[in-house]
Amino acid sequence: MNYSVVVPVYNSAEMLEELTERLSAYLKNINATFEIILVDDGSTDESWKKIEQIKTRYPDTLKAIMLTRNFGQHNATLCGISLATGDQIITIDDDLQFPPEEISKLIACYNSTNADVIYGVPESKKHSAIRNIGSVYMKATSDQTKGGSSFRLIKREICEQITDKHQNNFLFIDTVVTWYTNSIETTPIRHEARKSGQSGYTFSKLTGLYFSILINYTAYPLKIMTYSGLFFSIITFLVGT
Repeated sequence: MNYSVVVPVYNSAEMLEELTERLSAYLKNINATFEIILVDDGSTDESWKKIEQIKTRYPDTLKAIMLTRNFGQHNATLCGISLATGDQIITIDDDLQFPPEEISKLIACYNSTNADVIYGVPESKKHSAIRNIGSVYMKATSDQTKGGSSFRLIKREICEQITDKHQNNFLFIDTVVTWYTNSIETTPIRHEARKSGQSGYTFSKLTGLYFSILINYTAYPLKIMTYSGLFFSIITFLVGT
């Protein structure tokens, strides 16, 4: 099987070498044809310099993309997906909280179900309290009923539909995939504590992300306008009578 592994990178210079080594070692071990795509999403540390160094060690299997500024994790991931050539596209974070070896569980689930999308769902999350609260909010407001994780395997056909039709400024991959398929499965995976540095998701960035999702991908704004209009219509009617 031919796999593309897409990694959105943001201020993770200290972890990139280990991440790339473990990804490459695992994929070679299963005799896969593969490529690793590192997308630097406007990092302010030495991430791009580290990516360039790693590229010299893996010239045939690593693609390196540098974005002009920070566009956000989902847009950076979409950029990598648009350049992927694999039959299956796997996305994984840059912080090693999802162990690269857990890709085996995504592949096993795909082989047994042939689903269009496989999500690796942590058995026990090691995120910060803010991230965990945000996850609860996301599940409460999102129309998504299954899965939802940045550790995923997506069939090429679904990826092509997403990249061909969605080039807007804000994209939330986990909602958009549900517009094109109901064939979604999940598999439990290990989730480890961040090895170094801090998450790129600050409180302000998380708040902005959640409001963008609320406005762009849920019916809540329409419901609020509808109920507000109904409320003011009733008030106007009562005052007028």
